[in-house]
Amino acid sequence: MELAKSFKPDVILLDLMLPKKDGFQVLQELKTDPKTKNIKVVVASNLSDDESIKKALKLGADDYYVKCEHSVYEILEKVEKAK
Repeated sequence: MELAKSFKPDVILLDLMLPKKDGFQVLQELKTDPKTKNIKVVVASNLSDDESIKKALKLGADDYYVKCEHSVYEILEKVEKAK
């Protein structure tokens, strides 16, 4: 979060399975903080259930990709388009 606030990237590629907080919490923090709310967030996760996808999009993700269904190159292409 601190890096996102200070660096302010165009796009964040976010996994939902993280060691300290889950990605849903990070996404919610990003989208509710005035310093980071306009940063585009592309979720890339292996959580493929409809509930996870809907939750991430509802929290403000700009797009959602199931990692095992897409190559790294496809995901990077989508991130580039999100800018």
